[in-house]
Amino acid sequence: MTDRVSASSFSMDIPSPEEPKFTRQETKNIEKLGEALRNGRLTVVVGAGVPISAIRANKRLKSHETETIAKSMLWSGLLQQGLQYLDEEECALGSDDQIKLDSYKKMFESDSGSDMIEVATFLKSRLTEARKLENWFDLEFEGIYEKCINQDPNPILDAIRDLFHNGARIITTNYDDLLDKHMIQQPIIPDGTPALKLFFAGRTTGICHVHGVWWHSKGAVLDDKDYQRTTEDKSLQQSLKNSMSSSEVLMFLGTGAALKDPNFGPLLSWAATQNEGIAQRHCILAYKGESVDTMANGLNVIRYGPEFDNLPGFLKKIAAEGNLKVIDTAPKSRRVSMFVGRSGLLGSLAAVLSQSNGNIQVAVLIGMGGSGKTQIALEYCRIQAKAKKWIFWVDATSQETLQQSYHSLAEKEFGHDDKDSSVQYVRDYLAKASHSWVLVFDNYDTPIEKMREKFFPYRGCGSVLITSRFQGSYRLATENGEFNVGGMPLDEAQKLLLRHDCQTLTDNEKLHSHQIIERLGYHPLAIDQAAACIRDFNVPLEQFLHFYETERAMILQHIPDNWEYYSPENEKKLSVFTTWEMTYKRLQGAENGARYADVLTLFGYFYWTRISAVLFQAYTEYCIAQAPAEWALQIDTIETETLAGLSTWMPLFLDEKSWSKSKFRQVLCILQKHHLIQNFSLDLTFSIHPLISDWIKLRKFSSKPGHYTKEAVHIVTEFLYSSYGSTATLEMRQEISHHLEECRKNDQEYCDDAYIRSQHRCTQRIGSFYFDHGKYPDAEKMYREALQLKETVLGKDHPQTLTSMSNLAGALTRRGKYPDAENMYREVLQSLETVLGKDHPETLTSMTNLSEVLSSQGKYSEAEKMYREALQMKETVLGKDHPSTITSMNNLAGVLKSQWKYQDAEKMYREALQSWETVLGKDHPSTLASMNNLAVVLSSQGKYPEAEKIHQEALHSSEMVLGKDHPSTLTSMTNLAEVLSSQGKYLEAEKIHQEALQSWETVLGKDHPSTLTSMSNRANALLNQGKYPEAEKIHREVLKLRETVLGKDHPDTLISMSHLAGALSRQGKYPEAEKIHREALKLSEMVRGKDHPDTLISMSNLAGVLDSQGKYPEAEKIHREDLQLSETVLGKDHPDTLISMSNLAVVLSRQGKYPEAEKIHREALQLRETVLGKDHPDTLFSMTNVSYTLIKQGRRGEAIRLIASCPQLFMELLGPEDQHTERGSQSSMPQSVTSGIIRQKDPQDVTRMPGAWVD
Repeated sequence: MTDRVSASSFSMDIPSPEEPKFTRQETKNIEKLGEALRNGRLTVVVGAGVPISAIRANKRLKSHETETIAKSMLWSGLLQQGLQYLDEEECALGSDDQIKLDSYKKMFESDSGSDMIEVATFLKSRLTEARKLENWFDLEFEGIYEKCINQDPNPILDAIRDLFHNGARIITTNYDDLLDKHMIQQPIIPDGTPALKLFFAGRTTGICHVHGVWWHSKGAVLDDKDYQRTTEDKSLQQSLKNSMSSSEVLMFLGTGAALKDPNFGPLLSWAATQNEGIAQRHCILAYKGESVDTMANGLNVIRYGPEFDNLPGFLKKIAAEGNLKVIDTAPKSRRVSMFVGRSGLLGSLAAVLSQSNGNIQVAVLIGMGGSGKTQIALEYCRIQAKAKKWIFWVDATSQETLQQSYHSLAEKEFGHDDKDSSVQYVRDYLAKASHSWVLVFDNYDTPIEKMREKFFPYRGCGSVLITSRFQGSYRLATENGEFNVGGMPLDEAQKLLLRHDCQTLTDNEKLHSHQIIERLGYHPLAIDQAAACIRDFNVPLEQFLHFYETERAMILQHIPDNWEYYSPENEKKLSVFTTWEMTYKRLQGAENGARYADVLTLFGYFYWTRISAVLFQAYTEYCIAQAPAEWALQIDTIETETLAGLSTWMPLFLDEKSWSKSKFRQVLCILQKHHLIQNFSLDLTFSIHPLISDWIKLRKFSSKPGHYTKEAVHIVTEFLYSSYGSTATLEMRQEISHHLEECRKNDQEYCDDAYIRSQHRCTQRIGSFYFDHGKYPDAEKMYREALQLKETVLGKDHPQTLTSMSNLAGALTRRGKYPDAENMYREVLQSLETVLGKDHPETLTSMTNLSEVLSSQGKYSEAEKMYREALQMKETVLGKDHPSTITSMNNLAGVLKSQWKYQDAEKMYREALQSWETVLGKDHPSTLASMNNLAVVLSSQGKYPEAEKIHQEALHSSEMVLGKDHPSTLTSMTNLAEVLSSQGKYLEAEKIHQEALQSWETVLGKDHPSTLTSMSNRANALLNQGKYPEAEKIHREVLKLRETVLGKDHPDTLISMSHLAGALSRQGKYPEAEKIHREALKLSEMVRGKDHPDTLISMSNLAGVLDSQGKYPEAEKIHREDLQLSETVLGKDHPDTLISMSNLAVVLSRQGKYPEAEKIHREALQLRETVLGKDHPDTLFSMTNVSYTLIKQGRRGEAIRLIASCPQLFMELLGPEDQHTERGSQSSMPQSVTSGIIRQKDPQDVTRMPGAWVD
């Protein structure tokens, strides 16, 4: 590191540069420098004075900050800082070393002078021992460029950059990276790699650090051993000697007086001896008055001015002498006026293409048409041209266009007019040129044999950039040189669409622009066309998507005035459609091109995000099975369109008349190479860009959209009927759901919405798919179309027609449309009784279905009557042990449970369970479901330990027989969690609910009704633990999803409203809870009717939240209405009626109406003892309520006598303290009195057995 900058150069007062007066010898030497630069023979050796000057030019930092940083640029300053660092870091030193350290520090303080090599040797040795050498270098040098220079003008560095760009080679003795970063060049160091030799041979460019760099501290030349290593480096020394003794001219600047460098000093003396008798060429630059020892080194001295600050101006004049030729053949007319973003990609390109390893670096931009490859290449060239690189642009559309481009370059840029040899001439010229260059091959979409050997320069100081739609062109790239150009980042896409910076976007602009960009697949050309349409047709941003869906063809072909996208072949303006049409033509021209085009078109009629090979496998295998005789004859000559037979594309996927995964993979590879499909994976799934899907369907050359729509419908349908469909994963089922939506949309657009509904096989299976996956509105629509078709073809009373009616009624039931479902089931039952007879099994199944929908409406008595009738007939027709008979027993037990007839329900469940065990065995799924049903009714009676034991046993068996993720297993988990919760084991219950929820999401998806029920259960488990905010959050999410999936007025949605309101009430958020309860009640009255049991629950919940707010008169009024309706609908002794009685009595107590409250509480207590038993928890609550009203009336002794018969149960229920002794304190009231019993429908129903629905 050179360190001889005189004190005068450190003045911070920069004088006005004066025009220097040169001697005759100086003038001659300056002329020689200019000549050397013009001839590419000038080497600039940069010393410490340059970074010092560069740092001091900073205007943002304070002077003391710049001085501290600049000090480390001097060798002496760096050593002084190092000694201080040794002290600061308290490095372990012996007594002798401590003496040396103190001596060296004093030497610097007194400026007494010393042997710097000795100090450097001491410093490096001690820092190395302490393992702090790297840390010290980092501390002194890291981040200097960013802190002091970065984007600011810098006279000295700018001047050296001009010299570099005009052909000068740069060598530095400094450790810093200021030159490297300012010129965007790679550092070249003597590290044993070929880079140094290539640099001195003129075959690569960069900044040569002969004394190493700070970030490679072990290689930095600092002490005597390092200098000795450098002087013994034969490669480095010989390279420097060759430069000094050949026609090369060295210009030393910022190296200071005498240049007493242990490396360069001897070298220059050697050169002076070698060139004795010849006028010396090498120069050292110094300002006037600066001491230079010219005799020692044989250098010509040029005094450039009175101060060091005159140096940048002098260097600029030298650089101007270079007058290097500027070459830039990039087609500026094709560069868009508004290039947006891609900064990350441009930076990565620069990093790859600027690597200096002696070989030409090659980068390939690969992407579909319109993805912005050419514009990125143009922008990269603009940046590189600014850095004075030569830019050569050639059209690589074909071998002919390449040859023509090379001939044009040879003739216009180099004066070579021999057309036959122009390609070789340009290759040779670039290989030998010492100036940096970039060679761009644009639109290399069709592979050319031996492209590298024919058209690439074989070496040189340049790089190659290729743009291509052909995936295989990646093979031309060097290491890390493959760049797949996909969609734009959102912020850049928004800027392109809206033409202004994203930071200024309104929320409305952000939302709608994001939706537009997502629909256009982040495709740059499409976004630019959309921007043009928005302006040209004055379309409001929020209306553009609707405009696009109706005018897609026009928008994607729209070419506005002053359009800047052109084809390089014929200068024809390009749109999104024309770019892909070009690719499509290339595909058609390949072997089997017509079939490739056919199958690509078919792909476009599926939903674009994910398309699986198994769809086409299932359909092909179905077609082979349908037409085995014709297949052998037609396999090689299929040309006709068929649907249930053979398709023209099928031979592409066949191997010896059977499906071949390998052949399918080959087809996908070819389409991906043309960038017509994407995301092709090993499991043979792929996707299509949404705009390619649009283009396929809107091509003006496509005359068969209806044909492809029908074929896509059949492919999806046959997959659903196949074994692949019955075992499909959640991901595959979600894919099918998307494809069905796309098929229905295409059917509406291209077949007048008539094809699917004309195909019974399609509508029936698609409807079943939607039903199985909880998409009940879609299932209803498909079942209606299937029913309509069957009625037309088979008649109203045909068994298949009646089956379709039952399926439709099932979908209506799941949608909560109970009256419509009931009417349809009654019609089906009546027809079956007429057609098949009353005791036919299908008739009996229909009775079961009707009973179920009656039960869902709270018509329990009629449902029970019908269940009993069906059970009796099944016992007669099928026998007591027939599975269908046992199912009817379960169903009857279920409706008994719904009427709180627990003992009768328990008896029947036990009988059914015993029958299942006898007929099917203990581990059969139906037996396990029956165990769950029995456990649920035991839990309803408060028999929790027995219920828990049965649930545990059922769950264990279900996991063994069906697997952990089977829906029946997950239902068992939920039931177990509920009974644990009933016993206060909330943590355990929550854990099981969480596990079940994760499995539901995996198996059925997040928006399936069963998953939403599981979410609701988990939220209730959190509520039981007092985790109200978390429970509220989940209930809100469930409510939102249910409104979306099931509809706002679906019974399950109304349950979610009640759950959410309950969670809000627990947190004291009564006004919001009241609002939701009122809305739920209103909807329940509209949907179910005022006297439906669930509507009565909504009334009770609303009255409860009014009570919590002290709105007692209104709460009392609603409770009285609820009680009256409950007595009428459910009966006076129904447990729900008894809750209504208790709730009314509670609100009367709140108002001090204790005598009336006592009367009602006593009546409720008497009825509960009769209906539920003396030990039931609700009975004990009634006893507590009566005792409380007695205490409030001053009848404490009577209250104590009332509860004396069951003190232990009372203590367990209410705790060890008698909380009713505090008169008048509302906080002392028992829970049942304070807030009443909030009733909500149990969201988990396990009573429905397999076979209840007809499919």
